[in-house]
Amino acid sequence: MKLSPILCFTNSRETAHRLYLLVQLFGGIQAAEFSSRLSPGERKKTLKEFEQGKIQLIGRTARAGKAGLAFTFLLGVQEKNFLQMVAEAGSPGIQKQIVKPENLKGMEARYEQTLQELANAIKDEKAK
Repeated sequence: MKLSPILCFTNSRETAHRLYLLVQLFGGIQAAEFSSRLSPGERKKTLKEFEQGKIQLIGRTARAGKAGLAFTFLLGVQEKNFLQMVAEAGSPGIQKQIVKPENLKGMEARYEQTLQELANAIKDEKAK
């Protein structure tokens, strides 16, 4: 969809870190991690680079309360519960975007390889 810049919210700083590593390993996107894993100085520098357009994607766990597009990735079996939750929260609505499996076929092998690289990177980090 060629969207940029993008903040990618996660449910924990560990998940933000894994997302950052995965995007770095997959390549093609200037990404940065933004979570409590970083010092205040590192976070300030990252936000400045993001605002300057030097970084296209940030994984983080906090929200600034600003308007924008939000994407939630779901499996088909999760859709009903998610839509019910959105309705109960009083959301003005959502626009459904279906990703067809055939659109992802060209990336599947690279993604599988990157997931293995991610597993190895996480294992190496834990060993330190």
